[in-house]
This record gives sequence, structure tokens and C-alpha cells, in this order.
Amino acid sequence: MIQVLIFALVTVFFLLPSCINVVTPEQGIATQKKPEATRTQQDNWVTWFDETMVLTPGQGRYLGGTVYGYIRNIQYSVDSTGKVDSYWVKTEADFKLMGKDQFSYYPQCSSESVVQYKSLECKVPGDSGLAIVNKESEDVRVKVLVRYKQ
Repeated sequence: MIQVLIFALVTVFFLLPSCINVVTPEQGIATQKKPEATRTQQDNWVTWFDETMVLTPGQGRYLGGTVYGYIRNIQYSVDSTGKVDSYWVKTEADFKLMGKDQFSYYPQCSSESVVQYKSLECKVPGDSGLAIVNKESEDVRVKVLVRYKQ
């Protein structure tokens, strides 16, 4: 009985937080914590994120990495109903600096004011991530697909 209780507590405290969205209202920034990759393979690519989201005017969203000290080949696509900026930022801290201060990103894996975009294959650290920002004055629906090469 005690083992079942301990198992339940461990499950709640360690697995549940990985499915929770954390929103910082003063910045309009949403950060999603998500379990590591979905194992759908196509040409040695593994889907990391495949999501559709709605961003309010000026709102940003971070889809980030969790593998520190690891270099990953990534490729991503963005398809939206309005203009968005997509930056592959070096860290989540850089995402939080967007709009306030200088932030670090990988220009070869980023685009500004696009409705559709498909990145080249880029080598980036596993703890970096994709920042999507709505540039429109109305809500924008964005479909994002991020894959990495195994």
C-alpha cells in the first residue's frame, strides 16, 4: 500500500508538470514544457514539436530544448494566418529578453514577418529553442513543425 502511494506521489510531482503550460501574463509569453520527441520518423527525421497555436497581437511562444551539451540538426516550418517572426534562440532566457533587450539567436535558422517559412537544416545546441512572435494587430493561428535528425 505504501509503495502504491509513493508511486502515485512520484507520478504527480514528476510527470504532471511536463504537461503544464506556464504563462507569464505581464509579457504575454507562453512557455510549453513538453516530453521529448514524438517518435515518428521520416528520412531519419524525428518530430520534436507539431503544434497549432493561436497567438494574440504581440504575443510570443517558446518551444524549447531540454538536452544540454548536445548539438542537434534541426529543421522547422511555420504556416500562419498572419505575419510572425520565428527566431531560433540560444536559450529560453534569450526568448524572455525579446522586445526588452538584446537577445541571442541563430540568424541562419530565423525569419521575420513571414506567413510561411521552412528553415534550412541547422546545427544548434539541444537546449536552444524556437520563438514565434505574432507581428499582427489581430490574433494569428500558427502551425509549427520542428524536427531533428537522429
